[in-house]
Amino acid sequence: MRRSSLRLGAIVTVFASTLIACGSDSNGTTATTDGAVSSPDSASDTLAANDTGSRVDSGAIDSGAIDSGAIDSGAATEETGTDGGGAVDCTGKPDGTDCGGGSICVKGLCAGSSCGDGYVDGANGEECDDANAVSGDGCSLCKFDCKAAADCDNGNVCDGAETCNASTHVCGSSSAPADGTTCTLAAGGSGTCKAKACVKAGCGNSLVEAGEDCDDGDTDDTDGCTKLCRFTCATAADCDDGNKCNGTETCDATTHKCSAGTAVTCSPKTGCTGTCDPATGACTYPDADKDGSPCDKDCIDADPAVFPGAYECKDGKDNDCDGSTADGTAPSCICFADPDRDGYAGTGASTVSSAGACPDAYTRRPPADAASTDCAIYNASAHPGQRAWFSSTYCKTLVIGSCPLSSISWDYDCSGAAEKRWTTSSSISCPGATSAKECLVRSGWIGAAPACGASGSYRTCTWSSLSLSCSGTETSRKQECH
Repeated sequence: MRRSSLRLGAIVTVFASTLIACGSDSNGTTATTDGAVSSPDSASDTLAANDTGSRVDSGAIDSGAIDSGAIDSGAATEETGTDGGGAVDCTGKPDGTDCGGGSICVKGLCAGSSCGDGYVDGANGEECDDANAVSGDGCSLCKFDCKAAADCDNGNVCDGAETCNASTHVCGSSSAPADGTTCTLAAGGSGTCKAKACVKAGCGNSLVEAGEDCDDGDTDDTDGCTKLCRFTCATAADCDDGNKCNGTETCDATTHKCSAGTAVTCSPKTGCTGTCDPATGACTYPDADKDGSPCDKDCIDADPAVFPGAYECKDGKDNDCDGSTADGTAPSCICFADPDRDGYAGTGASTVSSAGACPDAYTRRPPADAASTDCAIYNASAHPGQRAWFSSTYCKTLVIGSCPLSSISWDYDCSGAAEKRWTTSSSISCPGATSAKECLVRSGWIGAAPACGASGSYRTCTWSSLSLSCSGTETSRKQECH
């Protein structure tokens, strides 16, 4: 501090005391040299009089006692530690001390206060001041983030109950409740917690709830969980499509997905292709030469004299399909009359001997038993082992004109009886079946199976793997037999 400032302070103090002593009236007021009246509490008037000199009697202070250059505008600030706005001397005061007028002490000076300066100014309503703009650290815009847990509550029970740290004023939360906990939706109504959010309860929300096997949130019924929130399968039986030609389906006990079986292949060799029976999974092969051996067993299905088990003789052929002609040791060829050329001779058939091929309308197969004896020597479609089905009768005898009733027959396979091809009756309509297997077994005659050659109404049920439904048609069908 400069000496002139010290001298000025002493002079002002003495002068002010003189004015108070000499000018006080009974009311405690002071009369100035220009006749004005002021209160002794009015520090501003006194300081104003000292700063400007306008209220000092020229005779009270010798003009030479104070050098006009001894008073400068910075002397009062250095003396009092204020910047002109505060009423408290900040000298030696801690930073942040309220010095009046919305200001605080900063490094010994009274300075303006603002949020973000790092000092808590309670007079300006500040609760804290961490000098940063980070939100959620306990102090935001100079206010505590929280004082109680209610200040932190976001209204979502699914992310846990909110808490407030009484020391740091930072919001926190307890552990979130388990998925599936009951909650209230924002729009109202009951919901369930999922991944810290309240979602609508029920199938399709990806949460397994009471009464559900699973819930994957989609509509794919083949991925292990159906759109009805049930496992696609629990056992292999759930995967069975009722068609044995598709192989045996299996169920993965972990993923609950069905796996297709290995389809039945009815192509054992080149030029031989059969058909698969969905009910049994068995293949049926054609018999082109009508020798009783289908193509999958016959080594030459174009020659009725060549088939497994045929008579091996000196004809240059592998009659029995054993891979060898054995002509060196084979007996002479005996051929049996076969008028219908189906490879089977009837009981008491005439014979011829042939070292080579049998003559036309003869066969090497002897009519030794029921399995090798033709029951209709004039009809090539009727012979032992016939697997084809027919919708009309045949005549066992060779006649001109009408066939005698006693000779009319349906016994094409020479079994001694006529077998019907379709025997199942349908007692329930196709719609309503819940699986491919159930759909398939609903096919059949509407009523009793008709007699051979007779017509009836037949229901055919078909399963749709796309709509998972069973539909059917009812058509007139003629019964086939053999």
